[in-house]
Amino acid sequence: MVQAAHEGEADVVLGKLASMDARHAPASMFKHSVEDADLIEDNVFNTLGPTKLIRRSLIESLGLRFPEDQITGEDQPFMAAVYLNARKISVLADQDYYLIRHRADGTNMTLGARGPGEHLRTAVRLSKTIEQYTEPGERRDALLRRPFAWTMKRVLDGRWLRLPREEQESLGEIFRSEIGHLYTEELRRRVPEETRWKLDLLAADNLEGLAATIEYFVENPDRQLMWREGAFQRKVPPSWRSSCRRRAARRRRPRCPRSSRTSG
Repeated sequence: MVQAAHEGEADVVLGKLASMDARHAPASMFKHSVEDADLIEDNVFNTLGPTKLIRRSLIESLGLRFPEDQITGEDQPFMAAVYLNARKISVLADQDYYLIRHRADGTNMTLGARGPGEHLRTAVRLSKTIEQYTEPGERRDALLRRPFAWTMKRVLDGRWLRLPREEQESLGEIFRSEIGHLYTEELRRRVPEETRWKLDLLAADNLEGLAATIEYFVENPDRQLMWREGAFQRKVPPSWRSSCRRRAARRRRPRCPRSSRTSG
């Protein structure tokens, strides 16, 4: 990895991660080695953990440090700032470079319980970092998909329903005042439907509708909905769709009754 950084003049080098047990290791960005990787096209922005080789001069020039008031998720705005200011990012996927595992006593901080407030803080800080180092447009919206579709999904899951109303109102105000302006129509289209509906309700300060929507999905995890042509419709598995089409084709179209004529 050091050789790749020196020879290729890369500011960041991602070495392939592998798991020693059941712990998930990011994989989408390690399909093949890339000397000059793109954050979006090469899925680099999908991994915001600090297990990378980073040129120290870049960290110092930006004055980057982990925030001391955040136990988990603190690496995400840090790595986003690194990525967005790096002259070159390289990916090495020819072998395993970094092995990860769960701790035997189960004390991995990433496995600790986190509430909506902690996830929202990560979403806000990551979003503002992206805003700081990008211009408005398609690329910014593509990068913002990470905090809005991934992190905010965890803000607005079943744990939201257990929060006191006052805390829900406070978190909603933080979302709207800090990053609500970044929730553009283009970004909105990039967010999966279920999370998009929840974000729409949060942005509109409709806490009753938001609670009802979250409650529905908590109680009906297998009954997926979608919004089409001004109405909610239920999603069905692809295998059902072909069956439905065959059944529809076997049905005979009802004939319209002939109109009766009366003589004058």
